[in-house]
Amino acid sequence: MAVYCVAAYLFVKSVVSQHGAEATNGRQLPGLLLDVSGKLLMLFIVIALFIALLDQVLARREFAKQMRMSRREVTREVREREGEPRQKRKRKQILAEILKQAAAAANVKGADLLIVNPTHYAVALRYRTEQGDAPIVQARGRNFWAQRMRRAAQREGIPIVRHPRLARELYAAEIGRMIQPRHFVAVADIYIALRRAMQQSERT
Repeated sequence: MAVYCVAAYLFVKSVVSQHGAEATNGRQLPGLLLDVSGKLLMLFIVIALFIALLDQVLARREFAKQMRMSRREVTREVREREGEPRQKRKRKQILAEILKQAAAAANVKGADLLIVNPTHYAVALRYRTEQGDAPIVQARGRNFWAQRMRRAAQREGIPIVRHPRLARELYAAEIGRMIQPRHFVAVADIYIALRRAMQQSERT
């Protein structure tokens, strides 16, 4: 409004100084007023366009300033989006463990027996004389995957042995590796018991 008032004042003052004599002539006065009104309207339109253009420039600049982030803000946003490096490594480890257990659940077939605790841990063992002096851990799983291994063992007719302590300890072994020497006696007793049970079933 201040710009409009100042512009109108300067414009009227200029018109009066230029056409002061014509303003006293009654015949020329209507034409003069019409001409001055048209010019004043065009001046207001030009001022309005200029203010609109200036407003757009200032608004865009302010928006760009607000959107511009410091290096600390950028780093924080990246961390929030992708997570801390430690959390990313933890997620990768969890994913790798899930994939390993999923693959292990499918490797129960061909095992000699499945040692369980009774729902949380499951370890499948396999013994072949040409592969070593002790059974190897063919597959292992925990919680959900232990349940899947139990169901797979039942489908394949693999003996399921409930031994909570031994199942927890064997779960720590790597897949494809022989069991630890401290587990030889306990595992051997299970194999012997299963063999005797099979011999008795064959006799009957």
